[in-house]
Amino acid sequence: MRLLNNKAYTLIETIIALSILAIIGVPVLSMVYRNNLSVRAEQSIVAIGLLEQEACRIKVDPDECLPLKKRTVNNREWSIRASKEGTDVIRYHLYAELDQKVKAELCFLNYSGKGLSRAFK
Repeated sequence: MRLLNNKAYTLIETIIALSILAIIGVPVLSMVYRNNLSVRAEQSIVAIGLLEQEACRIKVDPDECLPLKKRTVNNREWSIRASKEGTDVIRYHLYAELDQKVKAELCFLNYSGKGLSRAFK
């Protein structure tokens, strides 16, 4: 009889230990998941901001469009890749990369103004 009581006691201990582990583990895992979401959101916001800045620079001075630029934000090095197509209406495609992974991209059109002078001659 005593042997049965000991087995039941260890089974109860195991169930209690697992429930305590679950009670502690669920909030910790939830916090880790939320932290990962926060990091991804922060990276997306930084990437979009960098692309907006680069687009403004290109709109002001189209010769400013370089194929690759490096920017440092929060001690992390970002790469901004740019490509352009067209003559009168130029299509720009910008990518923001962190650790060789594309975090955001931006496409926009800009009129070069060269075709306008030919139209009025």
